[in-house]
Amino acid sequence: DQLNITLLKLRSMNIGTVDDAKSKIKYLIKNKGSGIVIKQDNNPAKRVYPEVKYYINLITCSCYDPFLFEIACVFKKFIYSIGEDGKNDIDITKINKLIIPYDSNFRLAYKLSELLRIPFVLMRSSDDGRITVGEPWDGNISHDDEAIIIHDVLVSGDQIKKSIVKIINIYPTYEIKGIFCLINRREKHGKQDLEATDYKVFSLLDINDEEIERMQEDIQ
Repeated sequence: DQLNITLLKLRSMNIGTVDDAKSKIKYLIKNKGSGIVIKQDNNPAKRVYPEVKYYINLITCSCYDPFLFEIACVFKKFIYSIGEDGKNDIDITKINKLIIPYDSNFRLAYKLSELLRIPFVLMRSSDDGRITVGEPWDGNISHDDEAIIIHDVLVSGDQIKKSIVKIINIYPTYEIKGIFCLINRREKHGKQDLEATDYKVFSLLDINDEEIERMQEDIQ
């Protein structure tokens, strides 16, 4: 079927460079068979994200293990490329903790943790009415961690901001070495907002509605 054809094409694409990794993500966006781009209702009030026309959903395809592996490999290549380009002072080899914001793509983060062989911490949301006992995360955090935050699609950045606040409320000197996102949506300025608080934010692909629309029109 179309999904398997898309997967075969994805597997046939090189991933030797970070540009190759970016091309794989662009292919998923272009190819409607991947199902990751959802055209939202014309009424903003009925949208998942009111500010955007096209919703990028990596969670659904991450439920299909072969797709999950391919996307995680792309993410891994992207993370290592940051340490290899010589433009940043992040030593990826010293990173010993992955922070996953609440309501993020857990399956993708878990697979990435396996590929990188780095343990993860899953942040918990306290906004659902439940009483939070103890630390607001699952996993182990230490004040001397070398940690990065990983997230699939950055829109507003609210999940990331709240996750950071939860950590520094308990460990005030906790240092996040960088925030890594596969895709950044330009419409909401979440990346700029995080950078304005002196966090280093890295995104493999920066994109908006107009670019998504053009990409999908190119294959028609």
